[in-house]
Amino acid sequence: NLTEIERLSKGFWKQLMKRKQHELRNPYFGDLFLELINNEQFMTVYQSYINGLDHALKILEHTKLSKKGPTLATTQYNNLPIGAYLVMPVQRVPRYILLLRDLLKSTPLSHPDHNNVQTSLNSMEQIAALINENKKFSENLSKIKEVINHFRKEEKEKLTKEMLGDEKKKERHLLQQGTCLNTAQKMMSLFVFNDFVLCGIKSEHEKRERKDKSSRTTANHEHHEKHEKREKKEKKEKKERREKERKLTVVFMAYLIDCRIQEVDEGE
Repeated sequence: NLTEIERLSKGFWKQLMKRKQHELRNPYFGDLFLELINNEQFMTVYQSYINGLDHALKILEHTKLSKKGPTLATTQYNNLPIGAYLVMPVQRVPRYILLLRDLLKSTPLSHPDHNNVQTSLNSMEQIAALINENKKFSENLSKIKEVINHFRKEEKEKLTKEMLGDEKKKERHLLQQGTCLNTAQKMMSLFVFNDFVLCGIKSEHEKRERKDKSSRTTANHEHHEKHEKREKKEKKEKKERREKERKLTVVFMAYLIDCRIQEVDEGE
């Protein structure tokens, strides 16, 4: 949504220049900031851009590893990489705050524009805080979805409902993830949230299924079936097997109460 950000910024700039030219002796700017802030699209476009920036930078970083020669990610403009320009819109709101603070210092209490400048500063600071809060929520939501994607397809719906289907999802965030051994010396994946613990283990059924498919693939090679259609099918199966290797089966789920796992009596 860079187009929307550019349109808002250019429109605001034109208003500032027009006001400066027409009121050289005693220009007023507070009302223009208020008009910008009250524009419904102002927060929406910046929030959307900021939430998607991390993903865009990851894609950019990935393209740097390309062996196809120079790319957009490796090209510099005025001695700055493209990533530096992508970050600039994020800095816009904090810079508005700094500008309004300086403007407020230079505007006497008796000046007619003082109240508008003060109100604009307060509103801009509230918007910045809200954008940061929404960004954290968006990042937490993405992390939770990444955890859910570690599990088998059959369990994703249940996990999605359990982890994202209540009012606590706005406060839920991932604290730590790692691996550990159970009593059978099998490796388990552990995901610890501020109010929730989730543990998963690779399915034995999937392991047997991968072994059976591998045997069929080997048999195909032994019979020298190298037809193009067969090779494509085998590549697809190999890709599916690799995908399944990452998938987990839920071992247990538990909510945390006062930083302790809730205990259930054996008789219940």
